[in-house]
Amino acid sequence: MAITKLSTARAMRAPRPQRRGVGRPRGTGAQIVFEKLRERILSLELAPHADIDELDLVKEFKVSRTPVREALIRLSSEGLVELLPNKGPRVASLDANEVPQILEALELAQRTVNHWAAERRTEQHLRTMSECCAEFTKAMTVDDTRAMSETNKLFHIAIGRACGNALIESWYESLLNSSMRLARTAYEQGPLKSAAYKQYFAKVDAEHRAMVDAITRRDAAGAEQLGRQHAMLFRERVVHYLSESRADEITVSPPENI
Repeated sequence: MAITKLSTARAMRAPRPQRRGVGRPRGTGAQIVFEKLRERILSLELAPHADIDELDLVKEFKVSRTPVREALIRLSSEGLVELLPNKGPRVASLDANEVPQILEALELAQRTVNHWAAERRTEQHLRTMSECCAEFTKAMTVDDTRAMSETNKLFHIAIGRACGNALIESWYESLLNSSMRLARTAYEQGPLKSAAYKQYFAKVDAEHRAMVDAITRRDAAGAEQLGRQHAMLFRERVVHYLSESRADEITVSPPENI
């Protein structure tokens, strides 16, 4: 059963295009289409199950179909686009029965990358984590939900890259992509100035800083526990969103006799 509420980014290090003669650098067209589509999907501008018209993208970005298809293949590898036989591409689904699996896998991956990052991080990794952490704080202070969502993901990607295992890093980033649409929806619920909203993001920000501290001190057990704690905080937010009801705000009167 699809979540009806959900129906209604950039990469930290984009690959450098190589020049081939004059004109547009090779790979730039596909990269631009990839980044723009990815942003629209993660921000829910393109809803789950939405069809994607390749010809519309060709016209919009003024490229051939080859870079468009390259971008769609990349998005498919991140779990954001479905490429179905004999059908056009569409935005990947986000169904209710997938949510517990996403949250469960995210917790496991987050604990793992935090633990290994504390053991294997370099000084450059620490600098990147600290920069992303500061960017999240900056976005939070101005209530920029789009920037908060993106910088939150970049912060966790930085930890994933410090774990020293490319396969685990790739798995973790894929899970972050899967959870980001859900996170974005949950982020934007409720008044931006409400006390509960402020309290939630203050906790997120504090936990980010605690993770950087634990990883800096090479406290693997502490970093792993913070990964679990952070995953549970997100789980609680999602559960609150899914269970939210405003039905009591409506007074239903019995029909008048005709």
